[in-house]
Amino acid sequence: MKEQDKGEMLQKIKDNSRNKIVYIEIVPNTKIGSYISHIQNKSSVKSAKVYGYATGFFIAPNLIVTNIHVVVSARSITIKQFDVKSSKEPSVFSIEGVIAFDSINDLVILKVKEQCSDYFSIGNSNTVSQGDSIFTFTYSKAKYKTEEDTINLGITQDGWFRINRQLTPGDSGTPILNRYCEVIGIVNSINQKTSDTIGTTDFTYVSPSNALKVMIGKSDNVEPLAAWQKHSDIRAYVEDIHANINLNKGQYYSALMNFDKALKLNPNSVKTYVNRGLTKCMLNDYEGTISDCDAALRLNPNLVQSYTNRIVAKKSLQDFEGALSDLDFLFQHFRDSVELFQIYFFRAEVNNNLGNLDEAIQDYTQAIQLKPADHVVYYNRGKIFQVLGRKYANEGNVDEAYNLNRAALEDYNIAIRLDPEKNYPYFRRGIVQHKLAISLVSQENQDEASNYFQEAIEDYSEVIRRFPWHISSYYNRGLAKYQLGKNETKRGNAEDAKRYYEDAIKDLNRTIQKNRKHVNAYNNRGNVKKALGQFEAAKEDYTKTIQLDPKHVSAHYNLGYTKVDLAESNAERGNLDKTQKLYIDALKDFNKAIQLASENSYIYINRGRVKRRLGSSLVDQGNIEEAQNFYQEAIADYSEVITYNSKYSLAYNNRGYAKYCYGLSECRLGNEEKAREYYKDAKMDLDKTIKLNPEYVIAYYNRGKVKNALSMHEEAETDFAKAKELESTV
Repeated sequence: MKEQDKGEMLQKIKDNSRNKIVYIEIVPNTKIGSYISHIQNKSSVKSAKVYGYATGFFIAPNLIVTNIHVVVSARSITIKQFDVKSSKEPSVFSIEGVIAFDSINDLVILKVKEQCSDYFSIGNSNTVSQGDSIFTFTYSKAKYKTEEDTINLGITQDGWFRINRQLTPGDSGTPILNRYCEVIGIVNSINQKTSDTIGTTDFTYVSPSNALKVMIGKSDNVEPLAAWQKHSDIRAYVEDIHANINLNKGQYYSALMNFDKALKLNPNSVKTYVNRGLTKCMLNDYEGTISDCDAALRLNPNLVQSYTNRIVAKKSLQDFEGALSDLDFLFQHFRDSVELFQIYFFRAEVNNNLGNLDEAIQDYTQAIQLKPADHVVYYNRGKIFQVLGRKYANEGNVDEAYNLNRAALEDYNIAIRLDPEKNYPYFRRGIVQHKLAISLVSQENQDEASNYFQEAIEDYSEVIRRFPWHISSYYNRGLAKYQLGKNETKRGNAEDAKRYYEDAIKDLNRTIQKNRKHVNAYNNRGNVKKALGQFEAAKEDYTKTIQLDPKHVSAHYNLGYTKVDLAESNAERGNLDKTQKLYIDALKDFNKAIQLASENSYIYINRGRVKRRLGSSLVDQGNIEEAQNFYQEAIADYSEVITYNSKYSLAYNNRGYAKYCYGLSECRLGNEEKAREYYKDAKMDLDKTIKLNPEYVIAYYNRGKVKNALSMHEEAETDFAKAKELESTV
């Protein structure tokens, strides 16, 4: 419709409706009336001053429709109609009484003594659809205004719907018109039909006009207002109001008492069951919530709010299957009667709890399409990408893990861009960038890895700036600085690496100051000290870690490996006794680590390496037989690894070299033939190593040594040349 045509229609509806609408002033009888009439004046209730106002409209010469909550506790009511085109006093209508009411739909028809020449026709509310144009009114005193709006969505199949405009409290009882100037709904902006735990509240709720049609002609009897107010249904309605007052104050137990009284007066009040269920939900009585929702659904199986409240209760009870069943039912039967964004969002959470991560991502993606500016959805989807990334990383699918972490990073970036003041995405974004950096290091992409480490450190720093007590950020920032230092070492930047190591220790010190039992902080501080060559200090941290957690595999392994470093330092100075003692102590630590993690290949690899080095040290002292025992144990460790992973090139290389060393020891004993058998076995292992990894430099050197021992000198030279060639390209 053209803007000119739309303006003409709006003006026509405004002119035609002016004398069909009334302005209602209320002096309440109790504080309840003050609550539901929306107090504008704080004077005593006993005064004659107006406390609230609302709207009504004529449907016959002497019949006015408004909401029950407008008149239910009124001591006196004045109905006025202003002629805004003149300065005349308003027309006043006197109430004779009530001829019909519907407490479920919050509607009442009042009969007045005076007659109005103009009144509205009642339309068919069943014809309303999502996005239909409708017309609303505001009639605050003499300020009469008409505006166009649209229907947002249906609430239930009994006709309630929402409009996008948030009207003011005094608009209760305002008619909602279609383009034919027919009433299709009545504003109920105060006493909402029901409350729910899923969905938004930035809408105006509208009672259906078809409910009004049912009321018309039900009775010709006029009941005085005071007598009508004593009806059991009306008294139940008042108890509901009491309950809502207490609910808004957070006085949940008092609200429950009111709801109980209301249900005794009117046991078929659906909205009371729903609201009592909601109150029980606030009190964590989720079984009670489900019971009330079930009761409401027995009375009205189309009540969406009962499903939504029950979903929340089931989710809180970790009945995720039940919650998902209700959510799927809503999608199947009430798709046009729910706030789809919220339902997608909630189903995503339930699917996440059930471990249906792909389905959860799909639901969050649907929610994003509906509300692309909602930062929480991006954040939640990012968390799931992050969880999946960790899962694939644990399974060894490095490429998929990397892609998922990149997807998580993109979602966190959007979440922060949409709302940079929110704190929680920064820490998670830091973790993801940290993971990406580690992944890039494993791919030998040191430059890009350094960038991600730096960005992770910036995110952790941002969290610390906002929350100086955030221990996890200090810990992770220290860890990132340590890993960045290792990366800088690989890049040949020794001074930068040293600076990062020292900064890492400061962060880990802060972590430990704030939490003296932070096991991993001690362990990783030991790693940093070890990287700085502070081996004794590193040993102290690993020992402290083990004191706090005797089953800390990494600490046992790290303590052992630090002793290996100390042993090699002593070996360089020629202190063989000290070297051997440290190797033997290291083996004890590796043995303990293997007891705790019997399938950790890397511990076996390093235990085997220590045994082989200890064997070589004993050979140098002439203790051949004891040396051979250690060589055999080293070979057994490497064989154990190969049993688990038949394509582990490092294990084949190390086993081959250990067999070569064993052969040399046999030569020292004069057993040339036996030595030759070990050399042949060693060559087979090294052939396998190179087949698995044709660019394995040290394997060519080792195979060259073995070939020389087998008198294959020309082939040995070829291997040495190949090793040098590969070394020069690194």
